[in-house]
Amino acid sequence: MSTASPYSLYLSRLSANSKTSIASQLRSIAKIMDWPEDDVCRFHCINYQDMLQIRALLQHAGWSARSINRAQVAIRSIVKVAVMMKLADSEQLNQLSSLSKLKHAEYPGTALTKQQVQALFALLERSITPTGIRNVALFAVLLGTGLRRSELVALQLKDVDINKQTLLVRHGKGNKSRTVFLPDWCLNYLQRWLVLRSKLLPTMQN
Repeated sequence: MSTASPYSLYLSRLSANSKTSIASQLRSIAKIMDWPEDDVCRFHCINYQDMLQIRALLQHAGWSARSINRAQVAIRSIVKVAVMMKLADSEQLNQLSSLSKLKHAEYPGTALTKQQVQALFALLERSITPTGIRNVALFAVLLGTGLRRSELVALQLKDVDINKQTLLVRHGKGNKSRTVFLPDWCLNYLQRWLVLRSKLLPTMQN
């Protein structure tokens, strides 16, 4: 596969986690379409009729509407890159853009009440093992900052600024960086884990 293909150029703009997820999804589509193995460069050749066929096949394969919509956006983005590279025409992109998203059920989720949060942390704090102290710090950061799970696991020690009480999220949504504030209670849990971590792994480098 050429490193200059619309497919590879599109993926290069994504965050590491999104790149892995989207690439896997597109490979699955190529397999469903019975394309030759690793022949992913042809995604920029997909037209309106092809996309309708792909949507129908994915629905038949049991893909959720959300996953199909995500794949549709990725394919359209690849074609957009191809248009900029003069490997596809704008009419092809316009036709793909005219395809509406599949409807899906909304899952707004349920926010935790103050009592539920207190109960959760009371349960987590029962464990005084290193793993338990780490886990409560993880939940504190998630709850206190609103980070996504993928953003949390991608954090490095150098991204924590104790003095400013901030975290640097290097590759967030849209592969953009941002700084988030750590509330006092959240910082307390995180510092407790960092102190223990430094004792357990004194030579660990980030």
